[in-house]
Amino acid sequence: MEPIVISSPPTDERDAALGRYMDAWSRLETSINYSTQEILEIDADAGFVIWAAIQTRQSIDVLDAAAKLKFNKDGRKRVALICEQLIRRNMRRNHIVHGFWRFKVKIGVMGGEPEIGEWRRVYDHVDPDKEASADGSSFTIAELDKTTGYVEEMIDALWSLEQDIPSLLIRPRKAESAR
Repeated sequence: MEPIVISSPPTDERDAALGRYMDAWSRLETSINYSTQEILEIDADAGFVIWAAIQTRQSIDVLDAAAKLKFNKDGRKRVALICEQLIRRNMRRNHIVHGFWRFKVKIGVMGGEPEIGEWRRVYDHVDPDKEASADGSSFTIAELDKTTGYVEEMIDALWSLEQDIPSLLIRPRKAESAR
C-alpha cells in the first residue's frame, strides 16, 4: 500500500491571503476615520490625534455618535446598519489577527474518498466548551479571501456614505467663505 502524501499549500499562499486581509482592514480603519472626520468637519491633523489614541471599536462608536449628532433619520439609520456590520467585522478581525494557521487532516472517511486536509486560520477560545468553527473564528484560505471581499464592501459603503453626506445632514453646511 502506498503511503498517503499530504502536500500543503506553500507558506506564501497563507501569508498572501492574510496580507490581503490585513491591507484591506487597514484601509477600512482609515475609511471609518475619514468618514467620521467628514461628518464632523474635523481636519486631518486633529483627526490624526484622535484616531491614534483609540481602537477600531471606539472609532466605530464615534462614527455612530457623529451620525446621531449631524444626520437626519435616514442618515442615522444608514450609519447604524453600517456600524452593526463593522462591529461584526471587527470581531472577525480579532479572530483572524490573533489566530494561527493549523493544518486540519481527516483520513479514513467511511464510504467515501478520504479528505486530505486544509490550512485554516483558527482562533482558539479560552472557553473549552466553545468550538472554534462554531462562531466563525476558523477560516480556510478561500474563506479568508471571501472575508477580505466583505471588508472591501464595507470600504465601498463608507465611500458611498461620504458622497451622500450633504443630503444626510440635518442642517446644510455653510459655504467655506461664510465660516
